[in-house]
Amino acid sequence: MDSARKLEIARSRALMDFPFFGHLLLSMEIVRKDEIPTFATDGRSIFYNDDFLNTLSMDDIQFVLLHEVMHPAFFHLTRRAHRDPTLWNIAGDYVINYQLVDEGMKPPEDVLYDKKYDFNWNTDAVYNDILEGNNPNISIQSLDDMPCTGHFTDMDGEGEGKKQEMENEWKQKILSAANSCTQRGSVPGAFKEIIDEIRNPKVSWADELAELAREPMRDEHSWKRPQRKFIADELYLPSIQKIDGLRKIIFAVDTSGSMNTDILIQAWSEIVSVAQDCDVDEIIIMDVDTEVQNIHRFQALDIPEALNVVGRGGTAFEPAFDWVVENDESPCVLIYLTDLYGSFPSYEPDYPVIWVNYGDEETSLSVPFGDVINVENSGE
Repeated sequence: MDSARKLEIARSRALMDFPFFGHLLLSMEIVRKDEIPTFATDGRSIFYNDDFLNTLSMDDIQFVLLHEVMHPAFFHLTRRAHRDPTLWNIAGDYVINYQLVDEGMKPPEDVLYDKKYDFNWNTDAVYNDILEGNNPNISIQSLDDMPCTGHFTDMDGEGEGKKQEMENEWKQKILSAANSCTQRGSVPGAFKEIIDEIRNPKVSWADELAELAREPMRDEHSWKRPQRKFIADELYLPSIQKIDGLRKIIFAVDTSGSMNTDILIQAWSEIVSVAQDCDVDEIIIMDVDTEVQNIHRFQALDIPEALNVVGRGGTAFEPAFDWVVENDESPCVLIYLTDLYGSFPSYEPDYPVIWVNYGDEETSLSVPFGDVINVENSGE
């Protein structure tokens, strides 16, 4: 069996047997590179030595591929700082291999594995433990002779902007992988804390929306928005509307070029927080730059961990409000997640509006209607 076929089978098996890790693996290209001794990664591709690959069993290949994926997923490429690169790689190997073995994967021979370095240890702690001489299996004087599963291309020489870009890419991949596990499989324990860190809402939505969610919910006939399906027959009947509760929330997400990936991840955390913490029936999410690019409808309990956004053009706020009118929607609130650099509609809607501002606080002074919540942008 040739190498390409082996890699294809290993990738497919990983996706079936370990959905979270397999999903991360699918996002990376696998490239032959015989000038390296074993395997390596630069965070976007996985490289392999063909001769070394052919010494491995299928279980070994799957393990090594997922091992390489874990280096960027644990941000090893971007967070070494002043540490020795070889020892940092070794510490990362211990953390990764424990995770993979705990998930039920069979490791190749001679991998760096120690039950001591369980989930209570991160790479920084393992590095310090080895440096202090507390691991009898590692000699600081002969680090280069240690059997590593593979290597990664360090980004120490890159600027902070490049490092942040790499981390943002992997935060998106991790959230997407978590979303892929909602139907089958589960998120590994080591990543739950990372996901919570990524998806950390800054707004206490239960408090912000409390006045819009008074109980009990009840139905009320309203002539303000007649039932459209009967208008063609010249029958103008009142519509049934739930009031005094969070029947429907519309989120407008500014997907213009000024909203970078880190801000969009933060914005999504606010949406998930509302879905989890507030009693809401339906959530509509629209991607908007200079026009409405996409519409997503969810029941609150079905909200995914991540969502690919569409847009990246300029910014205009009018299309979102026009879409609400054109589609005869009646939200209890529209929440606009934006940096507020855009043009506003000339009219004030007849429903509450909350602007979540990721830009400078001064920009909130230009908002003609609604309430503004200024959110600190952690990516700046």
